[in-house]
Amino acid sequence: MQKIGQYLLANNLRASLITLACMLLPWPLDASAVIILILVTLHHGALKGLGVLAWAILPAAAATWKSPAMAIPYDVAFITGVFGWGFSSLLRLTRSWSRILELAAAMGVIVVLAIHLLPSPLLAVIADGLQRIILENLQHAVQSDLAPVKEALGKIAAYLLGSLYTVFALFSIICVMLARLWQLKLIAAAGEKRIEFYSIRVSRILAVFSALVVIAMFTWKINWLVSLSQVAILPFVFAGFSMLIYLNMINQSHKYWRFVLLLTAVMILLFLPRYLLISLALVGFVDSWINFRKWHFLRIKRVNS
Repeated sequence: MQKIGQYLLANNLRASLITLACMLLPWPLDASAVIILILVTLHHGALKGLGVLAWAILPAAAATWKSPAMAIPYDVAFITGVFGWGFSSLLRLTRSWSRILELAAAMGVIVVLAIHLLPSPLLAVIADGLQRIILENLQHAVQSDLAPVKEALGKIAAYLLGSLYTVFALFSIICVMLARLWQLKLIAAAGEKRIEFYSIRVSRILAVFSALVVIAMFTWKINWLVSLSQVAILPFVFAGFSMLIYLNMINQSHKYWRFVLLLTAVMILLFLPRYLLISLALVGFVDSWINFRKWHFLRIKRVNS
């Protein structure tokens, strides 16, 4: 991976062409294009990353022009790339994973509130387009009356858009983490070692806001509150996963923690299990109020003294 990374980063045009080729791969292999784009952005800056992103849009644009339904995989990969480019640009500037998670939550709140509360014709067009694409794919899958499905989609289209934002943000941040891990491998090869991902914590202000949103969602069960709650817990999922990384780091002699960490990562990437994400979010939420890492450090210090 070190030689591949060095080969890609040596020439921006080369990285752009390889990203373009990877965009044509089926899911989930097309995620490699997003990771390469983010790696270039982290290493060379937002401007060069934007140049790679310009090449990545070509498959999505061509497929959309031919058939919107056929373009869905390319559009998904490109939108994930846009999110990843934005998050990686911020990471390069701030060197703070907490800031990225807070930005993702803030953007999600704006998107959800705009979708559900603002009477925007553009948002209506987006919702109609989403409904049409889903129905086109269902028509090929089943031979039955889709009128009930169409009616149901009309009611939950805005909710689906809010959920889609959460999924895009989740996968794009995962891609940023993988690209950053790749970059750290390159840095380690050059003689400089860094450790990241084990100290990600969410601010208490965001924790209070998220708790209020979740309580309101269970109280009133309104569509936009349900969407907002999904966005609100997203930062805490990564904070909880960070705790797993920390436990693995301090218990390297126990292979059990490494297995749990790997299994959790695979489950999130492939299945997005609801209860696993909620469990990680709860751990991240508690960690916002009780700094387990600091507590563990002080405990070791007392034992050694």
